[in-house]
Amino acid sequence: MLKSRKIVTVILLSLAVVLLAGGLFCVLLLEPAVPFGPRLDEARLAHIERTVTVLDNDGNPLVDQIYDNNKRYIPLTDIPEHTRNAFIAIEDKRFYKHKGLDYRRIVGAALKNIKSGSFREGASTISQQLIKNTHLSNEKTIGRKISEMRIARELERRYSKDKILETYLNILYFGNSMYGLGSAAHVLFDKTPAELTVKESAVLAGIINNPSKYNPYRHADAALTRGNLVLKQMLDNRLLSQADYQAALDEQPTFRHRNLAQDQYVNAVIRAAADALGIDKDELFKRQCTVATYTEQALQDKLKSIMLSNADELQTRGVTQYRALITENATGQIVASVGSAPTDISALRRQPGSTLKPLLCYAPALEKNSVYTSTPILDEKMSFGGYAPSNYKDLYYGWVTLKDALKLSLNVPAVKMLESNTVEYAKAFAEKSGINFDERDNSLSLAIGGMTNGVTIEQIAGSFQTFATGGIYRKPVYIRYIADRNGKLLYQDSHAATRAMRDSTAFLITDMLSECAQSGTAKKLAAFENVAAKTGTVGTENGNSDAYCIAYTPQHTIAVWLGGDMDNGVSGGTYPTRIVKRILETLRDSGRFLCPPSVTQLEIDTEALRNEQRVLLAGNDVPPRYKTKAYFSVDHRPTRYSTLQNPFWDFENFFDGLFDNYLLEDTFS
Repeated sequence: MLKSRKIVTVILLSLAVVLLAGGLFCVLLLEPAVPFGPRLDEARLAHIERTVTVLDNDGNPLVDQIYDNNKRYIPLTDIPEHTRNAFIAIEDKRFYKHKGLDYRRIVGAALKNIKSGSFREGASTISQQLIKNTHLSNEKTIGRKISEMRIARELERRYSKDKILETYLNILYFGNSMYGLGSAAHVLFDKTPAELTVKESAVLAGIINNPSKYNPYRHADAALTRGNLVLKQMLDNRLLSQADYQAALDEQPTFRHRNLAQDQYVNAVIRAAADALGIDKDELFKRQCTVATYTEQALQDKLKSIMLSNADELQTRGVTQYRALITENATGQIVASVGSAPTDISALRRQPGSTLKPLLCYAPALEKNSVYTSTPILDEKMSFGGYAPSNYKDLYYGWVTLKDALKLSLNVPAVKMLESNTVEYAKAFAEKSGINFDERDNSLSLAIGGMTNGVTIEQIAGSFQTFATGGIYRKPVYIRYIADRNGKLLYQDSHAATRAMRDSTAFLITDMLSECAQSGTAKKLAAFENVAAKTGTVGTENGNSDAYCIAYTPQHTIAVWLGGDMDNGVSGGTYPTRIVKRILETLRDSGRFLCPPSVTQLEIDTEALRNEQRVLLAGNDVPPRYKTKAYFSVDHRPTRYSTLQNPFWDFENFFDGLFDNYLLEDTFS
């Protein structure tokens, strides 16, 4: 009996020693004064008061931009008590009682995790969350958690509760590129924090737990349900009366679904600036950078007005997002750009549809001197090794010229041209004009825009700009320079121009696309004599997902894209082209596309073209009504005539007439 008591005593003493040692270890581990591990960095807390300043081409700050609102610091005195209480109730109900760590909550979470056999329950206080968001990564390790707890305790010793809460509310991420309560209130409700209702405050407090799951634009019901849970927590913690609780439950908040058109432009500028410096967007804000752009504010305002004037009608047709931009051809500078979408679409890549045809199908063939723009090609229903593309409405035109095939955006001729070029050659050619391909992009479906990752609107605009500049590629750019908060220059635009194709190829494509703007799929632009354009549509007979019109004049390139679950009435040739027309009316560009010395204009015989599917020069005795002018590269032009000019000296044409010697370059079947 005595021996048993000694054993029990030894065990209890051993446990006491272990517990005491463990307790002391934990105290030392979590004691900020013990010198090891990361410490509180006040600069990391201060950076949330900083913003990125975006300047237009005249050096004036852009106004009413989402990123300005994102980083506008909101003092706690400007945040209603019910808004503060909403976040405290759902995130840290004993916030004003603990000193950085809520031990009751830690024990409760541990017991729940043990019971469930998982580690889903957290116990982070507002102070811990603030430290995690400003000092540490999101990795789930014991070491990171210990550092978080240590720094949170240090934070509580150096800052008041109100200051911690104020900083926390200004740094929270609400999804959709919204950082801070001021940004979220502005974007979601078009309000300042001081104007938020109890229900709106609860919804915002609920979002931060999982911004994707509770995204009001995509999961409004989930966001509202989560908001009601926050209200219940406020009631249970006596932060809300029963009457106010019931009134808030009955409230139906209205989310502001239309972002400012300029928001997406600033998103694009911010992303371009971060990429230029090789840093992430958060670091850009930490440095309090000034980003000077090429934006012409007056043109930007007009473009924004044009897009917003169409917004309501487009919304009824299923358009949920759009982008439009204007570049200056001579420099590649993006002088105006707007867009609207419920999320950041600055890096959005979409299927380009038929806008890829000029660059991938026709220009490479002209560059190789394998065809003329007037070469006949047979438009017919056919299969390419199992791939059977169809024309729009399954209509086929028989023999057409390449110019007409592109003008009408026929799919089968485009695939034939890509097959003739070879996919490998066509991709290498298009990459010189800024189009990037995935290694899986190896099928003939590329001819009609079937890419793995798609393109950005900046890329497709840059590729068409190459045609406008005689084959010189300049990457479209937003930024003139970037400086830090002390005015130190961090980046200055110096992008080089490169030759992507011969000037003859660029001019011949421009001639083809000018016809598209006069009588083809972009014929709504026929009033303009100095415009080349191409449309593109992605979709099925049940609806379209993407619609483009890309147009250029000698001075500017314009790109318009509409996206969403659209009806078939929204295609490249309808709304996007109408929008481009209004932009062209605003620009009022003058001048004509100049024919380079490398291109010549010759008369060809239209009867030979129609009846024999041959490109022959019109002989002297061909009636004027059977003649038409066509452009050709000086290095690749027809030499045979449709009738004998002088059989005593024109031996080549004489024997060609006798033996009917058809050449591959004359006909493309």
